[in-house]
Amino acid sequence: ESRSLMLEGLSSDFYSYLQYLVYPEDKIAFANLLKSPFVRVSDSGFKEILSGQDITNEEDKRSYDEFLALYNEIKAKLYSYTLSQLLVKLYIESGYKAYIELKPKYKPYSEHFDYLFDYAVSYDEEGYTLSDFVRMLRSLIGTSDRGREAKVLKEKLNGVQIMTMHKSKGLEFPIVFCSFLGSK
Repeated sequence: ESRSLMLEGLSSDFYSYLQYLVYPEDKIAFANLLKSPFVRVSDSGFKEILSGQDITNEEDKRSYDEFLALYNEIKAKLYSYTLSQLLVKLYIESGYKAYIELKPKYKPYSEHFDYLFDYAVSYDEEGYTLSDFVRMLRSLIGTSDRGREAKVLKEKLNGVQIMTMHKSKGLEFPIVFCSFLGSK
């Protein structure tokens, strides 16, 4: 739901990445990125990177090097991307999407990306800049403020859909079958 969008980690992670792209001197955004799914370093790697030491763990080194390669690629062409293109690039090429999809408990976060993406599309349409988008995110992160109402476009499903009564709340179907109503 878009009401909790700005309370969730995904929004904070994307805010940190975008903040660090616009303001590379922001050490807090950088530290947040290191522990986010964008980089995923261990606690020891986190300390080593922040203190300027060599990274001793090979997995941390690989993750950090991959992050830096993508970050530098994006930074070099930052203003050639629309906001929505930038979010998609970060979501897919950083492995964030794969990270979410590989863990069933994180699956709801893919819908949160859809809402965040909708915000970016509307900012693109209205001619706002990346800095404007970062400023908007900064003002909303950590709040339950809905902001504007997001319209997430979903693929239209044809055919039979099986779901619980709870999941069907708010949906409209021309024909509904309720099974096992006679069972105890």
